[in-house]
Amino acid sequence: MKNSILNLVDSYSSNLTAVPSGGLYVFVTSYTDDSSASPLIHNGNFAGISGADAYCNSHIPSGLPSIGYYKAMLVYEINRVATTVGPNSLSGQKDWVFEKNTSYYRPDGKMVFATNDAGLFDFSAGSLSDAFADSFYVWDFGI
Repeated sequence: MKNSILNLVDSYSSNLTAVPSGGLYVFVTSYTDDSSASPLIHNGNFAGISGADAYCNSHIPSGLPSIGYYKAMLVYEINRVATTVGPNSLSGQKDWVFEKNTSYYRPDGKMVFATNDAGLFDFSAGSLSDAFADSFYVWDFGI
């Protein structure tokens, strides 16, 4: 996916006070809050899930903890699976990025969404608590 927007998740957030205990961070790698700067762009060739995760960990926004581990919100065949049954089941999950019953926050502390008992969220329902970023760029992937 050329110029893809990745949503990333931090698995450790205890040293920032903006996020309540038990919450985690989510950020978008293409986001910039500087109108004079271009967003991060990648050609989409991460050489697999581990490469995408490494990209996430090397592009952590300032202000977020650099300890812990960030994962790319991607699914790919058998390497990273959200579910094999349905939107409320964790059956078949493998290396899934979201924790169950967890709220996810932007770097500025605004909650974006919360997952269900299976660590899933229905992004197609359009029910985010807040946007992933105040401003962002959208690309047509042509897929």
